[in-house]
Amino acid sequence: MGMAYYGFTTFMPVHFAENTSSILPNLSANMKAGLFPSMVFIAGIGGQLVGARIGERFHKPTALIFIIAANIPVLLIMGYTSDLLLILSGIMLGIAYFSNQPIGNTLIAEFTHSQNRGLGYGISFFLSFGIGSLAAGFSGIIAEKMGVAFVFPAMGILLIPSVVFAFFMRRVARST
Repeated sequence: MGMAYYGFTTFMPVHFAENTSSILPNLSANMKAGLFPSMVFIAGIGGQLVGARIGERFHKPTALIFIIAANIPVLLIMGYTSDLLLILSGIMLGIAYFSNQPIGNTLIAEFTHSQNRGLGYGISFFLSFGIGSLAAGFSGIIAEKMGVAFVFPAMGILLIPSVVFAFFMRRVARST
């Protein structure tokens, strides 16, 4: 999830600036590069609330599979749309992406012993932010070779291994 996060957050401002010409045409590209990603992150607040509710009502490892998978088509759509559809898909991405956080954090707490919980969170953050930060460079290569818009479908494809990992995590959770 961390790689997709760094990929889409690095190039989201440019993508919105370049592909929202008919929305608020009097705003500069720089203003749009700040405004529309802010809307995505504000939608992420709602996504965290949605994720918390889903985590309370459903089997968390199973819910995580569906939440990660829900990000894939949204990222694909973001790469191939503009203007209002781009903004709406960005808001949907904010909701879908950030809904994983409450469930993921709860699963770390459930799968780790209390004495090792800090290490569990540390490993999670290392993978998300440390290894995930490599996606900024990887996405830069994609943006240079294929265009900024293609970064988003590529980040969606990068989430497929996360879905597979979540599936195996669910199997482990059911066997314990």
